[in-house]
Amino acid sequence: LLLAIPVFFYMTSLLKTRMVWAYVAAEFFSIALSLYKGHGLVHLLLTGTFEYSSNFRIYIIEGMHIALVMFILLSHFVENPKRRLLTGSLIFILCVHSVFLNGRMSLISLLLSLSYFLFWRLQNMRQRALAFVAACLLLFVAYQQLPLIQKRVDRTVAEAQQAFEPGAPQSIRLQYFQISFDLFKSQPLIGHGPGSFHTATTSLADKDGEFITLLHTHNEYLTLLSQYGLIGGLLFALLVLTSLRQMPVSRTSTDTHIAYLGMLLFLVNSLTDSMLYMEGFFFVYLIAYNYQTQKELKPCT
Repeated sequence: LLLAIPVFFYMTSLLKTRMVWAYVAAEFFSIALSLYKGHGLVHLLLTGTFEYSSNFRIYIIEGMHIALVMFILLSHFVENPKRRLLTGSLIFILCVHSVFLNGRMSLISLLLSLSYFLFWRLQNMRQRALAFVAACLLLFVAYQQLPLIQKRVDRTVAEAQQAFEPGAPQSIRLQYFQISFDLFKSQPLIGHGPGSFHTATTSLADKDGEFITLLHTHNEYLTLLSQYGLIGGLLFALLVLTSLRQMPVSRTSTDTHIAYLGMLLFLVNSLTDSMLYMEGFFFVYLIAYNYQTQKELKPCT
């Protein structure tokens, strides 16, 4: 983290913009890979039944990426009327694919992205309130009338409830939280160092393999506190606050809002995953951190 941020900071705004569009392209490549395994949309077309795949992980963690790419494409759709047919087609693909996403945070990320876009583009609170009510009604009707969406929402709610029921087989994540918090309480200032959570879970692993050992807590804040203590947690908070303060306040700058939304999605998803442990999540943090919006200087002629 400390090595990557300075490199990203000194990149030109043109290169950062190209990286963002490469990120958009990568999401559609990810969709293509997920369809190759025959789950979700392909499975529906072949069999007529809706079913999640259990043998291909890449689609499980797409929620935050889908949400941010959706925001980028919606902004492009509004700002570039001549390309609306192409952009609209890509947005449609994202919307269809998002129905088949697994993971508890994917649906929340998508709703955050759409809400942020709505409140950014509308000019006053009256318009925002009317649009919000209309969007809620539309979502309610879609939930009532479309079995795929209903099954998607119901499964998300059920998974979230099971994950935090003490003693349930699905509550392994709750156990991770408790282990990590106990580590933090025993060494609150400097933590137990990197790898300590993995060491703790390894010591609790059983022969039946019901308790899975992991490298991180599935909560970025608890991961930081247990391994690096209050010092590491405060350093991370300082990086986040510094990046938010350095972003120029602009209602019209799309880049600024991409950065703000990227940070929001990163912090929200950090509640259920250790985001800095995975490259794809880490890249979203880099997009959000200190995203420069100034135009490229043209050479003098």
